[in-house]
Amino acid sequence: TAQSKSFMWVMVGLDPKKKAVIFEYSPSRSAEVALGLLEGFKGTLVSDGYAGYKSVASGLDIRHAGCWDHSRRYFEKAAKALKSGGLAAEGLQYIQMLYSVERRYKASGPKQLYIARNLYTRSILRHLRQWLDRNINKIPPKSGTGKALNYLFNEWNNLVVFLEDGHIPISNEKAENAIRPFVIGRKAWLFSASTQGAHASAAIYSLVETAKANGIEPHAYLERIFTDLPNVSTIEEIENLLPWSNSMRIYLKGK
Repeated sequence: TAQSKSFMWVMVGLDPKKKAVIFEYSPSRSAEVALGLLEGFKGTLVSDGYAGYKSVASGLDIRHAGCWDHSRRYFEKAAKALKSGGLAAEGLQYIQMLYSVERRYKASGPKQLYIARNLYTRSILRHLRQWLDRNINKIPPKSGTGKALNYLFNEWNNLVVFLEDGHIPISNEKAENAIRPFVIGRKAWLFSASTQGAHASAAIYSLVETAKANGIEPHAYLERIFTDLPNVSTIEEIENLLPWSNSMRIYLKGK
């Protein structure tokens, strides 16, 4: 109903040759939804600290990496509230050093980024962990700084996973960027009572955002698949309609 809570889940695949953005509507935010979305997946899941992801990752034997953006926001919020800075500003400075390494070496490719992380990031994290252990019990856990420290402490094992592979991003910013169209427009949907409409929106947004991620103009892509999809009958023909297929790119280039 229009008065009930609903959730739009989003998954972003980071394969540079086959970038996918998948939206899924659900009336629930339970771990069961994530389990259904990730069943059969092999690889690394990058997410925030939502407890449901942890149970799913362990249950499916998926490598689970944390998101440093979420930790950084806790410290930014606390530092802003404390004009004198204090521990929140100190923690934020460490995290900014991590991002400095990412900005400097990300464009060099996953191999060089992995090397840089082991040369520089690992040392920063060692000092950050020592700082965290010294200070976590000094601050009330419900204060702004306390929440930042406890989030960092509780998520630590997942937050350091990105050291293992240069392909693993430091945050899940791509998923957050992909969900932004829904965040911007959600006020327009407050009085929508149709779950069918929500599912349809998820499908359309999946097509549009996946097209954009692969450098394809969304309107031209939708025009092609809506014209051809009713007439396809084989897996090969369906695969030719995917945004990264050669036939799709040749068609769009010729328009």
